[in-house]
Amino acid sequence: MEFENYILQYQNQFNVFAQEYGMKKVRTIKSIVEKSKHTQSLLNQSLNNMILPTTKDFGSCIMSNLRLSLSSTDKIRFATILLVDIWHNKVNTIIGLADDEKLVELLNSIKIKIN
Repeated sequence: MEFENYILQYQNQFNVFAQEYGMKKVRTIKSIVEKSKHTQSLLNQSLNNMILPTTKDFGSCIMSNLRLSLSSTDKIRFATILLVDIWHNKVNTIIGLADDEKLVELLNSIKIKIN
C-alpha cells in the first residue's frame, strides 16, 4: 500500500510545528506520547480487535495523559498527529486498516476537531 499523500501531509504538519516550537519541544511531546500507557492501550486494542481508531479515540488517548491535557491546543493537536503516525507505523502497516485517503482524512479531522 502506498501512503504518499499521508506522508507528505504528516511531514508538512510536523515541520510547521517544529519551526514554531523547536525540535526540543517535538522530542519532549514525542517521548510523552510514546511512553504513555494510554498509547500502548490504544495500539493493543486496535491491533487485537482490528479496529481503526477514530479522531475522537486518538484525541481521548492524548487527553488521558495529564501532562498533555494541560498543554496548549497546538501541542495537543501535534501530539494527536504524532499518535496517528505511531499507530500507522506500529499497527496500520501490519494489518492495513486505513489506506492513504483515510489517513489524510484523519489528519484533516484532527486539524478541524482539535481547536
